[in-house]
Amino acid sequence: MGGSDTSTDVADALFDNFTRVGFPQEIQSDRGQQFMSTLLKEFNAMSNIKHYFSTPYHPQTNGIVERFHSTIKNKLKKVCEQCPSDWHKYLAATLFAYRQQVHSSTGFSPFFLLYGRAPRGPMAILHDLYTNKDLSADTAVQYHYVIDLHNKIRNSCRMAQESACQVSSDAIERHEPKAKRKKFEPDEKIFTTFSSSITPQLGYKPTPPHPQKKQRFGTLNSHVKKDKVTSAAGGLTTCIVNG
Repeated sequence: MGGSDTSTDVADALFDNFTRVGFPQEIQSDRGQQFMSTLLKEFNAMSNIKHYFSTPYHPQTNGIVERFHSTIKNKLKKVCEQCPSDWHKYLAATLFAYRQQVHSSTGFSPFFLLYGRAPRGPMAILHDLYTNKDLSADTAVQYHYVIDLHNKIRNSCRMAQESACQVSSDAIERHEPKAKRKKFEPDEKIFTTFSSSITPQLGYKPTPPHPQKKQRFGTLNSHVKKDKVTSAAGGLTTCIVNG
């Protein structure tokens, strides 16, 4: 969207994508203001789309997108290793490589699942060039360029896949044994930690118990009312429950 992320820009971008691939029944996003605006609500209602929001302070609820961003970043890092400032020049090719790569979870490439056919990619171009007997000098240069580009994309895909598998495995080993679900009743006193404006260098400090309000976001977040001793406004704060 060219760096702009107003609700109008988001609605325009969604409409542009939906008119090319079809309107979905459901979408999911974070709780950014541009996604929770009245304009987006009207757009979703007009398009008969159910809009689900990620849990605050818990990016794992949008894990597919987060993993996709990580994969693309790792691919770009490898492809433009020699010229990192030109990463934007490789973005389209990197996305194309990702879309034509067969995913282990589905057994098909994203491109095939969307269009029902395999794309004509670097290997098809390479085959056409290689089997052409009347190969001119200019075409030979293109031929070597395609080979070089294919090798870079293949290496980036391999490294990104290895990295993604390792990160996923480490995350499971680190979090699953410690995961505990806690349930609090409305108005129950609970201990919280908030960032200290007095001693920011020390990070966080515990605060007195606060009554939990009834409103909840999923199973991991709750609205907590801070008393006037610790908060001049005595307002509501969204907190995430840690095990």
